[in-house]
Formats: sequence, structure tokens, C-alpha cells
Amino acid sequence: MSYKCNNCNKSFDTDQSILAHCRSKGHSCNRCRLCPNERMFRNKQSLDQHQRAYHEYCNNCERAFSDDEALNQHYRNSPAHRNTYCFHCERLFADNAAREQHYRNSPVHLATYCHHCKRHFGDGNARKDHYQKSDAHRNSYCFVCERAFEDRNEKARVCCLLMKVGRLVDSL
Repeated sequence: MSYKCNNCNKSFDTDQSILAHCRSKGHSCNRCRLCPNERMFRNKQSLDQHQRAYHEYCNNCERAFSDDEALNQHYRNSPAHRNTYCFHCERLFADNAAREQHYRNSPVHLATYCHHCKRHFGDGNARKDHYQKSDAHRNSYCFVCERAFEDRNEKARVCCLLMKVGRLVDSL
């Protein structure tokens, strides 16, 4: 296997020889700074492939991280991931729409996410308080079953059906 210096096009037989060359000349090289021995690669594509396979890799930033915690720390603090990262589940999504779909469908978020405002609350009580105090939700929130609906018509339809089912159960 031959290693080629990206800066001066000189070829080397071993990764150690090109690494020594790069260090002595101050050149950048295709080395994995996350590996303990700073493993060398023939080209940038090979380095990227290695980092995706063996290290936590963030495609949007093209940065690699030593472990899950370092990667999640980056997601939490980076403005680039603010709209695509679920802080509660510590998951990154392809885009904001995918994250919103996760909020709507995940059982973990049903009690803490307002689908109307697209806001996330720390707990179910905070979301309930939001529904009770918000003029936009006052007509679509059922205080009996503590559920939020798309609008007052859906609330009336579902709550009436639930009350009918409840009366049937009570009569049995």
C-alpha cells in the first residue's frame, strides 16, 4: 500500500513514514486523530469511511467524535442541529419535519408536546398549564379527559363518543 502526501505529492511505503514526513514538514495529512496511534489513510475518502465505521460521525459537520457522549454534547450545543435534534431522546433527525413527526408519533412526547404550537414542555403538567392558559387552545382542550384536539369540533365529536362509551360501560 502506498501513501501519498496531499501537500507535496511525495509517496511513502508505510503510514508511519508519511506521518513522520507530515509532522516534520507541518503538513496536514489523512490521519485519524481519534485513534490512539493516529492511523493514516491513503486519502480523505478512506479516512471519512473509517470514521463513519469506527467512530461517532456527524455528517452535517463532517466531524468525528470519540464516543456517544461527545457526539450528543455536540448536538446539544451546536446551533446547526437545534432544529433536528430531540434533546429528550438524544436522537438526530434528517430535518425539522422528521423531528416534528417524531414528536407527534412518539409515546414519550404525547404528554409533553403541543402539536398546535410545535412547542415542547418539560412535563405533562407544563403542557396542561399551557393549554389551560392559552387562548388558542381553550376551546380545543377537554378538561374532563385532559386531551387536546385539533379544534372544538373534533373535541366535541371525540368527547361525546367517549361519554357514550362510558355510559354503556356504566350500564353493564
